Amino acid sequence: MPYENFITKLFNVNPSDLLKVTDTERKDGSIILRIRLVAKYNLCPICRTPGKIHAYYKRELKHSTFSNRPCEICYEQRRYICPEYATTFSESNPFINTSERVNYETIAT
Repeated sequence: MPYENFITKLFNVNPSDLLKVTDTERKDGSIILRIRLVAKYNLCPICRTPGKIHAYYKRELKHSTFSNRPCEICYEQRRYICPEYATTFSESNPFINTSERVNYETIAT
């Protein structure tokens, strides 16, 4: 992964938490980073039962750290399903709150 060290420092993510990182440069010079984290032990917020992976949801996040070129993070967020209640919930992540589209770095600047 050529961007692994850069991404871990930029987003304050542990390298062992990254499962997959790919990059694409668009014709207009902007960059798209596709990131998938390692699956962790996620518990249902209702009953605290371990959830099972249900699906992946692509979250497109705007990032402003690159001042000279636009950057978009395509975060492949896991959705889990509770075997007890059949409700779904998202995995926690270091990039964004559940309902936001702008990452923590962009909000801080």
